[in-house]
Amino acid sequence: MIEFAWSEDVELKGRAFGKLTNTLLPLYCGGTLVFDGNGNFLHLAMVLPTKDRRKALVQYARYLIRSGSMGVSDGIRGLGAPDGGNFRIRATIEGRRLRLQRNAAMRHARPNNDHYAGGH
Repeated sequence: MIEFAWSEDVELKGRAFGKLTNTLLPLYCGGTLVFDGNGNFLHLAMVLPTKDRRKALVQYARYLIRSGSMGVSDGIRGLGAPDGGNFRIRATIEGRRLRLQRNAAMRHARPNNDHYAGGH
């Protein structure tokens, strides 16, 4: 079995993205090749960077911003450094690349909920 992966950058454009406008969000792609014990090809599974997947990724980023589920970290302290935000998703920008990271402590939080930092 051989697995391979790569990412392609999808640019976030427009006012709806606020601080994230003109950043690059990675779209993860890849595949798996399966061979038998004699090296004969058995199966191929691919996840390609289609137009629909790019569109869905942009829509997801727009949803996270609109719903208040994502906070932006300045990246000055480096990737992985805590920034004190109580958001479900933390976005870190380094250069133009964007990295999204889930906050496990906020996994059940929903907008407009008392346990949510953005709720009232």
